[in-house]
Amino acid sequence: MTNDELRMANVERSCGLYGFRRFCAGFVILSLVPMFGCGRHLARNELRLNDYYSEILKRVDRGWIGDDRFFEDNLLVNPDPEVRRWCAIALGRIGSPGALPLLYRAVHTGDAAVRAASAFSIGAIEDREALEQQYLSADPQAVAELKPLLDDPSISVRMRAVEALGRIGSHSEAEEIVRRLETFQFNGSAVERAYLEFAVTALARLKDPAALPVLERLANASDSEIQWRALEALVPFHDEKAVPLYIRKLESADPVDQANPDQQNHVILVAEALGEIGSGEAEPVLLPLLKSAQPVANSAVIALSKILKGNPARFFGLVDKSRFTAPAALPAWIQAMGNLGGDEAEEELRQILVRELGNPTRPGYELIPGILRALAKFNPPGLQEIISPFLTSRNVALLRTAVDLYQPKNNTKDPWAPIVQAFANCGDSETRIDALLHLTPWIGEPKVQQVLQTGLQDPERRVRLAALALLRKGGITGATGDSGPSAASVTDAVCRTLAASRKNSTIAIIETTRGTLELELFREDAPLTVANFVLMAKGGVYNGFVFEQGIPSQRIGGMNFGSQARPGRATNGEINMRPFERGSAGMTAAGGKRDTGRFFITLAPKPFLDGIDICFGRVISGIQVADKIVPGDRILRINIKETIGTLDRIRY
Repeated sequence: MTNDELRMANVERSCGLYGFRRFCAGFVILSLVPMFGCGRHLARNELRLNDYYSEILKRVDRGWIGDDRFFEDNLLVNPDPEVRRWCAIALGRIGSPGALPLLYRAVHTGDAAVRAASAFSIGAIEDREALEQQYLSADPQAVAELKPLLDDPSISVRMRAVEALGRIGSHSEAEEIVRRLETFQFNGSAVERAYLEFAVTALARLKDPAALPVLERLANASDSEIQWRALEALVPFHDEKAVPLYIRKLESADPVDQANPDQQNHVILVAEALGEIGSGEAEPVLLPLLKSAQPVANSAVIALSKILKGNPARFFGLVDKSRFTAPAALPAWIQAMGNLGGDEAEEELRQILVRELGNPTRPGYELIPGILRALAKFNPPGLQEIISPFLTSRNVALLRTAVDLYQPKNNTKDPWAPIVQAFANCGDSETRIDALLHLTPWIGEPKVQQVLQTGLQDPERRVRLAALALLRKGGITGATGDSGPSAASVTDAVCRTLAASRKNSTIAIIETTRGTLELELFREDAPLTVANFVLMAKGGVYNGFVFEQGIPSQRIGGMNFGSQARPGRATNGEINMRPFERGSAGMTAAGGKRDTGRFFITLAPKPFLDGIDICFGRVISGIQVADKIVPGDRILRINIKETIGTLDRIRY
């Protein structure tokens, strides 16, 4: 082949290779076009969802449905079921009866997730205790709308209907739930077990005697989880016939120690139940538990104090007091003394109070509210003088305790004055509401009515509603209606940021004096609560956090942050449909006479907290560390690890 022919062949090969390369490049580009187009579509859709989520957050923060059709349009006809579900949950968090007509329509339309969320929110709005606190009547239509859902094709909807009826129903609803349990076929699946657990918890909340036969039957079921749930549900009934069931459970229990936390938690439950029932038959089986690990011994000593109430000599003859002087046991001893009664128990409480008042900077200072409440059961002379200084306390827990226990003498001038002062000086909205409710005995007094009128101008909507409820109760003419939303506590920018980060994976690595545990935080289900927790953790607020053991046991926690700076109302209504299981992380929600904003971790399932407190995370590593934590143990530091999905990177 000549040189010219070789050059021509090389040119042809080069052109062919060039053409092939151009073809490949074109093919790749064309194949990527749909991907980029799809990416742009997904991004636009995500931004649209963020806009809805941000707007819902703003309305929940202000406690306001709004005068527009936002919730009506998006709960009922928004094409995205996720938005409809968010709207349903938000209406339950806002808690306004004005949302009920929308929710009544939603429980009968749309997909199962939206119907279930709507049923959940009806239960939250019509909750018996919440209505009683506001002196409001229940809406009879709520029960009528929920009952048909007991036979809904979706078991998740049936579960939420049962849960809601447990919070708002009565004898008729208890019978309806019992009737369905009697014919329910349990084949061992997780969803069927969940349905049974919801039903059992609902019956316990209703406390109707019609539930006793089915609960006693379930307490003998072959499934151990159902057994324990039924035994727990029997506790509020104080059913003497259940005592042999509890005693058999104790006698057949495996060794009780911290190496077997489930068994330990079960024994704690049985001890608490026997104490509530108060049967003398339980004394012989409780005595050996006094020598068990501290959480079990704590529950046993409390139970024994209830059984031996009025017989302190026998109690002190059976119990070794030295076992209950350590920080891990002292809260239980305080509660036992309050239950027991008698001069010796009263003197015990006085000595502990003097010791704790002499050391106001030590962790044990948190014991004082419990000591005061235990002493109040005796109503000893001089109690009001002890309480009086705490009516001006800056400590929210102490102030609320003092307000709850305040009882002026008959000849006291302006007996309402200390409560009015507590209302005026406290920045915590829950304490202000509590103070208003304690003004009820003097609602006819002109000065008290002036305070209530002042409450109608409070920046916090729930305080205004409490003042309005009391004015209604007092028959005060001219009391205005709902005066609008709360002042915004989060900016639009914060809401948009929370919306954009709702799918981020956030892990809190908690280093304690007992070891390290990791919490997965639920950003989408409790955005403000998680944001506050992360903010405080990064700011070192939790460094030195002192754990307290819940009494009754089975959860650890503590520390009321009161007026701590935070980016929004973390504890103002982020109830959600996450259950409180073993290892759940929660915050006590607003409402009732409990301290708001207390962080805790459950060591066993706590179904009675579902939909009441805020479940904002769960332990994914180190639950054994949580089992070992006792009062006085501390958090050393918390590190936050956040995975941002859009960029696939990790931020510390």
